[in-house]
Parts: sequence; structure tokens; C-alpha cells
Amino acid sequence: MFNIRLKFSKLGVCSYISHLDLMRTLQRSFVRSGLPVKYTQGFNPHIYLSILAPLSTGFESLYELVDFSFDCEEYPENAIEKLNEAFPKGIQAVEIYQNGRKPGEIAYSVYEIVYERGNAEEMADFLKNPVIITKESKRQSKEINVNDYIREIKFEQMGEKVKCTCTLPLGNDQLNPAYVSEALSKGGFVLEDDTPRYKRIALLDKDLKLFR
Repeated sequence: MFNIRLKFSKLGVCSYISHLDLMRTLQRSFVRSGLPVKYTQGFNPHIYLSILAPLSTGFESLYELVDFSFDCEEYPENAIEKLNEAFPKGIQAVEIYQNGRKPGEIAYSVYEIVYERGNAEEMADFLKNPVIITKESKRQSKEINVNDYIREIKFEQMGEKVKCTCTLPLGNDQLNPAYVSEALSKGGFVLEDDTPRYKRIALLDKDLKLFR
């Protein structure tokens, strides 16, 4: 048996698949691939898999990770190719390997946020100062300074558009990148008719090293 970690991308319309539906999509794709994937035991066996650091619905990603197992004595050949033949358009297997690091070592997520228009220099200057917003959770809401949560951030002008690349914490007190947009809206930098596009590009450990 091999414990496996798959890195895959989730783009376009697939970014709107909910977490549970993504689990079902992956399970059905594994069945179609014909790969010797391990099933759970019991009356209703299903393919065991665990998605690391699930994303909010509507977010694209170049860095999704899912753990599962191959139930075989030899590592199956052409696993990437077989999975990509089975995956729907918008989901693509990128890398597959025997997993090692524990999911609890994931500390940060790196996002790209694209705004349809704006001024990169002014946005960067605005976030150099404290910006207070209300952070909501299932248990409570609290006032925070968004800058206390941003580990790294930079803005790049792309014609009228602005690309923001930010490193934000995961875990018990994580920060959704939508709060960065909310902070910028307080300064008048995100207009009501602007719909920012969010994409995760990496997962990092506490030392800001790439997690895999």
C-alpha cells in the first residue's frame, strides 16, 4: 500500500464546486481512472481521501492537495495521465508522490487577487497603515487590524488592473483573502461593481517554505 499526495489545480467553473461536491468529483474520477485506490471498510465502502486546506467556493487554485492511498504492491504507472483522463475540465493533476509531511505543518496560503482597476502604489501605501475591519467566524465576530494578519503583500500594476499577491495565515485564526479586499474598499480602492478574482498559488510552512 502506498500513501499518496496529489497536487492538482482547480480553475474556471470548477472553482464554484463546493467542498463536498469536490470530494465526490474526485472520488468518481478515481473510479473512472481505474487506479487501485484504497476504499474504507464497512457496509458502505467509499474511496478514502482528505483534501488539505479546503478553499472557499469561488476561489481558483493552482495548489490543491489531496491525500489518499493506493491499495497495491507496486506503484501504478501513468497515474497522472490516467487521472487527467478521468478528471472533468477545470481540474488537472499536476504532481503525485508518496506523502510525508503532516497537514498540521501548513501555516500559510499564498493568494493572487486581481482587481479590474486600481492604482497599485496607492493600494500598497494604504495598507501600510492600520485598517480595522470586522472578522467573522462561526463562534464570534471581532474587530481586527488586517495588517496584523498579512505576512507578506505586494501590488503590481497591469494596465488598468491590479494584481495583489499576499501571504495569509491558515489554521485556527486564518484570514480569508476577501478581508484584504474589504480593507481596501474602506479606502475606496475596490468599487462596488468590481468583482475581485481570487487564486491560491502556494501553501507554505511556518518558515515560509513550500509545503508538499
